Amino acid sequence: MDKTPPPPPNDSDFHALFGSDSDVRRDITLLSYLLSKVQYEKDFFGKSKAADKSDSNVLEAWSHLAFMLTTGDTNDHAVTGQVESDAITAAVVTRNVSHRSSHASQTSQFLVSKLEAQKTGKQLLNEYFSASMDVPYSEHAADVFAILKYLFAPVPNPAAVASKRTLALTIFIARGCHLKLRARINQGTNLWLKHPLELLHSWYHGPVREKPVSKQFLLPAGVQDFVVSFNLHPEPVPPSKEGDLTYTVSQDTTVSWVDMLYESLKTMREMYRPSDQWDGDEAYALYKAIVILHYAAIRGVLEHLVTSELAAVLAANYSLGAQSSSKLGEAIMTLSRDPATASPSATASPSATASPTATASPPAGTFSSIAAPGLAMGEAKVEDQPEDGGNETGEDKRDNQDSHEGIETVPEDIPVIGEGAGAFMVRYLRTLCIPYAAARYNVLYGERMPSRNIRFEAYMLSSKPSIPSVTVDTVHEFAHRFFKRFAFPQVDSEDLTSVFKTLAKPLARGPLDVAEHAEATLMAFAYSSRCEGGTVHGTVPGSGTLSTVLSMFQAPRVPVGVSKNCCFCCYTLAALLKKHARLDFVLQGTHSVIYPWVPPDGIPVGVLIDLRLALVRVLYDTIAEAVKTVRSTQTSPADSVSPRINEEIAPPELILAARLQLKGLPHVTMD
Repeated sequence: MDKTPPPPPNDSDFHALFGSDSDVRRDITLLSYLLSKVQYEKDFFGKSKAADKSDSNVLEAWSHLAFMLTTGDTNDHAVTGQVESDAITAAVVTRNVSHRSSHASQTSQFLVSKLEAQKTGKQLLNEYFSASMDVPYSEHAADVFAILKYLFAPVPNPAAVASKRTLALTIFIARGCHLKLRARINQGTNLWLKHPLELLHSWYHGPVREKPVSKQFLLPAGVQDFVVSFNLHPEPVPPSKEGDLTYTVSQDTTVSWVDMLYESLKTMREMYRPSDQWDGDEAYALYKAIVILHYAAIRGVLEHLVTSELAAVLAANYSLGAQSSSKLGEAIMTLSRDPATASPSATASPSATASPTATASPPAGTFSSIAAPGLAMGEAKVEDQPEDGGNETGEDKRDNQDSHEGIETVPEDIPVIGEGAGAFMVRYLRTLCIPYAAARYNVLYGERMPSRNIRFEAYMLSSKPSIPSVTVDTVHEFAHRFFKRFAFPQVDSEDLTSVFKTLAKPLARGPLDVAEHAEATLMAFAYSSRCEGGTVHGTVPGSGTLSTVLSMFQAPRVPVGVSKNCCFCCYTLAALLKKHARLDFVLQGTHSVIYPWVPPDGIPVGVLIDLRLALVRVLYDTIAEAVKTVRSTQTSPADSVSPRINEEIAPPELILAARLQLKGLPHVTMD
């Protein structure tokens, strides 16, 4: 039988897969379900996937605001707005949230309500350590905007109240977003098998280790009172022109720096638990912990503490802890098993088929050579026991167990190729400091506001999406059409059809788990309000027409503020709306991962057809690449799916490569 693959299909071939009467929204939902967790790097539209510097500046305020609104209970939202000389208009876009405000209006597709808090921003900040940690989302959003309105109002001497306001807002954000922040801490434990700050602490309190060379760093003068209790003092040299003090990380002080960072982690873990209120001392302790970690991260102290040996340990732990793979890729790779010898755990992934004996040796500690020099694999995890001598409470045990259950690697927690282990760790740790970063940004932003009152209005926009029906039969029928039209000679078509049947099994147990992403909802609202044929209309009681809301979308470029990068579908939708409707959205960037995704109502059909085309091309390319790997695995004895090595005598890098291959994980390295 001829195993030569046919020439790749063109756009006409892909379009012909769908009839003229096909439901394009259902097609997109189906394709995104089949491609769940596939990361596709090819750029169809020639637009950078990372926000450039000018875009980052435009989005900074909206990204901070997006995090402040991220409670962890309702994660999916986006923010946008317009800043004028005499007014700020902002809106949070979310899905299917109960609007308790009486000032609400139902348009043809969207519910629009004006956000009004029960308390003033001043009251909310004065009660920062007793603010409720669990309130309805719309109430939390209204409170956030009330605080911003207060911060942006003129004050006689803003510098005199800046520190107090920053402290109050930091704790307000930490309390409101405690679920999200606790999840981020647990994610660190999940990714590195042990939280990186615990690894740092265990490393420098273990056997004699290489310590970093002596180096000086500038830290704000306000940090001096926070670090002195750890016997860390500034050098006797004049402050910098910005008022920063000079600190030295030396052989003698390394352990003190590490202990301080570890105590910050312990404080965060203790505080991010539901509580009616904190006392002032507890709130201040959390504030100090966040500030210490923030400046250690952004001023270079943390990365300096990661020596080459420690970088290798971090990289090794990450590669064993992180789990992120598409179900499509996993299912196709099962076809490469030898039924006589394979076990369920021996499934290789497309990126894990290289022979472990052929491991390259780039610099240790880069996402490409993860071998830890002189360490057996058992040591790479450092210690598995609690740092406090084993006095782990029942609640702590539950927390540690919860941190490993149901948490998968999310795209923002995936290192960039060539990224250093220290740099990647710092990037993660900075997400724990966002309450302070967002508070400081908004307090300083308020100081720069004109010395006159400006109008500040905030709205919530949401929609209840209509979910297309995608069933087991939908998947089977599509698989029949797809493999009838497109051939993959390297693998039997019946085997590939069985892969789709495997993917369809969850649909027999329950309805499709799919979401309308808030970024997409925002884009649909913008199109519907701005373009001919748009469908947004109606009034908001007490505030006249929707003209105030709609004015936000008349700007040449519409910011889309989110707390993380957007997915493949949202990014592609933005590119297509620019192409078809000349709507330009400023996005933070994309991680290029596909998730089950439903198109929002109000998007023109031409845009949806092109989005469907992009997804079916991704599906074809993903299958083609996977079956190519299957074929090479079946024909190359060197590429054993189940490598057998003697771990008692094998070098650590070979043990690691083999274990990664058994887990279906890529053998990557960090720089």
